[in-house]
Amino acid sequence: MEKKGDRTARAYRIEKSSVLIGRGQDNDIVINHPSVSTRHARIFIGSDGKFYIEDLKSSNGVFVNRERIKVSPLKNGDEILFGIYPMDFVIEGVSAPKFEKKLEEKREEKVEIKKGKPLMTILPIFLIFALAGVLIFIKFKPEKKPVLKEEPKNQIVEKSPAVIEEGKKLFDDAILFKNTGKYKDAMESLELAETYFDEALLSDPENQTAIEYKRKIQKELEEMPREGVTPKVWKPTEEKEIDDVKGNEILSKMEQSFQEAENFERSGDSSNALERHRNVANLYYELKKISVSKEVLSKGERIYLKSREYIAKNSFEVGYYFLLNEFATMKKFYEENQIFRANSLCKSFIEKSDDFIQKNKNFRGEKLSKIIELNEKAKEMKKEISKKVDSLREEPEALYNEGVLLEKVGSYSEAIKKWKLALEKTHPDDTELIRKIKSKISQYEEEP
Repeated sequence: MEKKGDRTARAYRIEKSSVLIGRGQDNDIVINHPSVSTRHARIFIGSDGKFYIEDLKSSNGVFVNRERIKVSPLKNGDEILFGIYPMDFVIEGVSAPKFEKKLEEKREEKVEIKKGKPLMTILPIFLIFALAGVLIFIKFKPEKKPVLKEEPKNQIVEKSPAVIEEGKKLFDDAILFKNTGKYKDAMESLELAETYFDEALLSDPENQTAIEYKRKIQKELEEMPREGVTPKVWKPTEEKEIDDVKGNEILSKMEQSFQEAENFERSGDSSNALERHRNVANLYYELKKISVSKEVLSKGERIYLKSREYIAKNSFEVGYYFLLNEFATMKKFYEENQIFRANSLCKSFIEKSDDFIQKNKNFRGEKLSKIIELNEKAKEMKKEISKKVDSLREEPEALYNEGVLLEKVGSYSEAIKKWKLALEKTHPDDTELIRKIKSKISQYEEEP
């Protein structure tokens, strides 16, 4: 089968005696279209050797040559609509009359099976070869195994006391930002501080200072107010005088450290590059403590964001702990039956962990093995989550699609009613479907 009017679209080859079609991932042919039901239709070969199509109680119906059907025979060239999704039924490389004639000839041929079994037609054998289309030759070649290296050693980890001191400074900065109402800056500072304490724990897993500060950070992150909320603690009553002289000094140090980081990157020294980028981040927080002009702050922020991106992408430990936290959050949502939140986070985790594994595929160690294990678990969980999402969406999506069909025939008022009903039936966490339905409703405030 081929999508009608789209020569670039893929063709769906029917190679089984019965093929399921629908939007659900467990179908033989998956059509990701809003008018297609999770389990929409079935194409099968009848006892007479002909192809048939059956509507599996779909929401928007099956149409063959513009007539809605429940079960109907199929001929070469028939036009099929799954809801409003068009397809052509094509017997590849064989004209319809010729194909029918061959089927008739094969029906008359019989072979005798040994041991007294009844005569059987060889039609199924013919169909297998006729529908296979082409032979696929698979060329095997030995896989070249990558040379394994040890996990990258972060040079900063070996300086545990220095790392902890840097983490403490960032934590203190975060508290200052929080007390002055700069909650976004406070959260960024806490997140960066946490990476330092994580690194300290790599070299000394029993380091009580690092453990205690990580607890404090988690507590602060959980209790952090929203941006714009008036803080309950001290707030300066007067604006500080702008000090661009000191601001430019810090900015100059940031630029120098960033330039050094880039030089180390070009020479392949990722450890020193990472250290310089972290220095840029620390200087940026120093810059934000003082009152500077918007121009100076903006320049500093641009440099900081580049360094922050490098830190996130190139620090093995930062990536590792980030993925651990994201998996734990996703699992928590799943266990609490917050399916749509779990679904969103699961997709994100799989993408990020795939990237992490690919990037560090030549390294070995417990951390990488752990991420690979979590990646596999997440992919298994995704299957279960997808089933639950499909189940929760089935009714509202069916109503939404009915509205779309009514819209196409000009019944706008009826379409709006369907969409509003779909909105009522939609799970409150399904923001994607809610946004889609509201978008439709907003187009028709009144009937045109």
